[in-house]
Amino acid sequence: MFKKLSAPAEKSIKNEITSSEVAHFDETGLRTDGKTRWVHSASTESATHYHVHNKRGAEASISAGILPNFKGTAVHDGWKPYASFKCRHGLCNAHHLRELIFIEEQHEQKWAKQMAELLRRIKIAVCKAQEAGAIALEPEPLQNFSAKYEQIISDAYVENPWEVPIGPPRRGRKKKTKPLNLIERLDKQREQVLLFMT
Repeated sequence: MFKKLSAPAEKSIKNEITSSEVAHFDETGLRTDGKTRWVHSASTESATHYHVHNKRGAEASISAGILPNFKGTAVHDGWKPYASFKCRHGLCNAHHLRELIFIEEQHEQKWAKQMAELLRRIKIAVCKAQEAGAIALEPEPLQNFSAKYEQIISDAYVENPWEVPIGPPRRGRKKKTKPLNLIERLDKQREQVLLFMT
């Protein structure tokens, strides 16, 4: 179980994360006394804060006391409650890579492998540019990466048309496949997906 920090130590960690330009936020389930609780993490390269709460959503983030005061770029998995906080948002591509590998292996979809490879290539290009002292990629690679991203998204939609389910019609909203859910997120939230590139 998590050890409770002294109040000054916890305040110092919270202040460091809150004042940072970029911080990562995530949540995961935890079973205690036969009940599911949620561990909420906020982290930078030098500080990490954990907060255990009975709920997973915005109420827990408010209780943790970091996101409500955070003004930098919050990188996360796209869980909707994060979007309610007034800061810049970027989507975590480590999460996307896991989903893309799953779709490639379990659904045998070529576009997923291509997208994973593209995201890795962009990351390498960004790191090389940073090492060379640049604050942004040159316009040509930016355009090339963006065009390739667009092409992969187009191919993904072709491979995953919206299918009418077989059998009697069901009430309520139609359920999308896991590949289609990911494609739509990568498409509609591409600015947040590619924030690390720009």
